[in-house]
Amino acid sequence: MNRQMKRGELDICILDDISLLNNGSQFFDDLSFGSKLIGIASYNILGQDINIVFHKDSSINTIQDLKGKRISTLFGSNAHRFIITLFDLYDMDVSKDCRLVNEDPRKASKSLANKTIDAYVCCHTFASILEGYAFVRKLPLSQTTSLRIPSIRGIVCRSQFIKENPKIVVAYLHDLVVANYWFNSSPINAADLLTKMIDVRKTQVNKFFNPVFGNRIDPTLKPQCLGY
Repeated sequence: MNRQMKRGELDICILDDISLLNNGSQFFDDLSFGSKLIGIASYNILGQDINIVFHKDSSINTIQDLKGKRISTLFGSNAHRFIITLFDLYDMDVSKDCRLVNEDPRKASKSLANKTIDAYVCCHTFASILEGYAFVRKLPLSQTTSLRIPSIRGIVCRSQFIKENPKIVVAYLHDLVVANYWFNSSPINAADLLTKMIDVRKTQVNKFFNPVFGNRIDPTLKPQCLGY
């Protein structure tokens, strides 16, 4: 998405921690930013939104079992940071003790099915979707309880687009706040409607939006970032 923003193909998008840093560095030029953080879409304060999944026939059962394995994740994502930090916590080095490969969710799903990778590190929601298929299982969260990395998803917008289309940017943020209020006002009905629009089970929708799990869907406007 950062590359698409640089090419002018995207004007507004939501990125997680590492991608946000990437966005800032890619758009920084001569003490100014060509992209601005205009809001926080959501965050996970408990750091429980990353899972490690593998084929159900895998012999992997512990963190140590990942040593020497071919592990896939999306480079530059929070999941990427998670696996690097996790290996460090267990006195291992991802550059030496495993083969880390860069794959998006679609490609990683096929790789798991074909057993061309040993494990995939991704967000909990997508891991739950994969678990719905018979060939995948998750590493128990008890294995990673010692690692808690809070995460955020920020809303960024190209500065030029903000200058040229301020009403569209404000409307986008307004609709996000309204959608958040709509969901929280009636989570059960909202989940029912969402599952009719997207190919995700209702239980997965509820888990993603469940505050107990750690996710907070909390769009927070940053008017100071709109001070163009």
